[in-house]
Amino acid sequence: MTESLYSLVKEACEKNRGRIALENGPMKITYGRLLEDINRAAACLRGVAEEGTSAVFCHSGLPSSPAAVCAADKAGIDPVFASGIMSPAEFADMAKNNDCKLAFMTPFHLRKYQSVLKSTPVRTVILSRFDDYLNLRDRIHLRVAELVKKDAMKRDVTASLTGIRILNWKDIVRDEMPEDKSDFGEKRRFVFLGGGATGTHHAFEADTKALYWACTKGIEILDYYKKSSRIMSCLDMCFSFGLCWTFATILSGRTLLLSARESLNLDPKDVVFYKPDIVIGYPGILYEFLDYNGSSFSFLSGVISCGDLMHSFRYNELKNYFAKRNPEVKITRLYGIVETMMAFAVNYPDSGHDRSAGKPLPGVSIRISDRDTFDELPAGTRGEICVACPSVMKGYQYPGNTDDVIKVSADGTRWLRTGDAGYVDEDGFIMYEGTYARIIDVGGLILYPATVESAIRNVMGVSEVCVTGIDNDGEQMVVAAVVPEDRIMFDGDKLDKLKSDIEEECEMVISEPFRPDRIIFKAYLPGGEYGQVDMDTLEQELRESLTL
Repeated sequence: MTESLYSLVKEACEKNRGRIALENGPMKITYGRLLEDINRAAACLRGVAEEGTSAVFCHSGLPSSPAAVCAADKAGIDPVFASGIMSPAEFADMAKNNDCKLAFMTPFHLRKYQSVLKSTPVRTVILSRFDDYLNLRDRIHLRVAELVKKDAMKRDVTASLTGIRILNWKDIVRDEMPEDKSDFGEKRRFVFLGGGATGTHHAFEADTKALYWACTKGIEILDYYKKSSRIMSCLDMCFSFGLCWTFATILSGRTLLLSARESLNLDPKDVVFYKPDIVIGYPGILYEFLDYNGSSFSFLSGVISCGDLMHSFRYNELKNYFAKRNPEVKITRLYGIVETMMAFAVNYPDSGHDRSAGKPLPGVSIRISDRDTFDELPAGTRGEICVACPSVMKGYQYPGNTDDVIKVSADGTRWLRTGDAGYVDEDGFIMYEGTYARIIDVGGLILYPATVESAIRNVMGVSEVCVTGIDNDGEQMVVAAVVPEDRIMFDGDKLDKLKSDIEEECEMVISEPFRPDRIIFKAYLPGGEYGQVDMDTLEQELRESLTL
């Protein structure tokens, strides 16, 4: 039977008491100290919130986050994770829907949500400050003035929050504070923001069993590397991927490297400073390496791409980048969606299948189903990728949405419909062909944009490409947004040649109805919060370009 998160972490802390659990610049927290912080915070939480209630977590990248989550778990409080990019209305809905009596925030989040906080059940706020964790290097290299400004508390903020108690994290974990020595711990529910399977944001619930199973998969992936004791995760803990990697690191007795920032991202200078063995991040964030030439990264053992699928052309770019600096760096690509907590497929660097999304992890079942009927399709046939494993979410907080994505087969297996299109090849590798949300209807025919994007990426001089459908008098126009390499961008003749080369490539490998109707060159593709393309913004920009 799966224990509580607190019980699992306690066991890891007692086993590794003298080892470093968290590192932030010169600040090093041992596993023994981490357990003390958890117990002190739990003692405080028992006094400010009743068992069985919930706490909303808004901060992600601060060293206090792992201890705060475990303390809530020990105190019988369900953790609810709210992304810091939520609007005040979205935050209020999440806090109300989950009866959150407690909130963990930075002063920045407190100011952002002060207008709605009193309309929620929250009556106690525990603050962690960026300045509490800024080391000397951070103060030199980061825009410290901005972070300190975010920490500033104006009187009008606290005055507007009468009836809400405000505590400081550093105060409740001071050495003189009492510890909760009980062994209490139950399997709890965890609430995350998801929507990978639907294309829209929905809060979903998972239990300790799902979290623990996902963490064990993370540990298995870390164990693939011979040197993997220092882990730098650039994934937000407010999302299931980030939380699972945080606790996979802790439960395996490794050291988690953190940097005090408003949101987690990748600064290659931080990588050089901390010298991790493994860096984990979203694909779009890992691409930041490509613009950095200041290190050979001789200390680095591996890079793990997670949270979104890293396409083969980007993988080869990153592989070539490290091959010139440290050929020992191995890149592992994971495939999964937030509703599975962690990845469900892995493509190790020695798989020999660069173009695939990888093979299912041990304990994962994959099924390719007809999108409309859910009938299972034969091997090699394109359909919707469905997954069954112990880490699949319990469901969305709106049951109707759950019924759309969780299907139960005749043998009782719960299948999660990912919303992704693809097939499984003869070797058992998953071949990803894009999401159904981006499918383009071309005169009644179905176009998977990834097919056209793959062809265009093969043209020399193309840096990035995104293919989408733009409405043109009721019909879908296939438009390719192409970012040329820098050497071409400002040379008209070279741009004309590149456009001609793209058209020729598409004529050779793409059927005539699916070839781009228009090719539009752009300096960059608008990015989302975690490095993916912001499709809404891109499509709006393309519509404006087409009307010029």
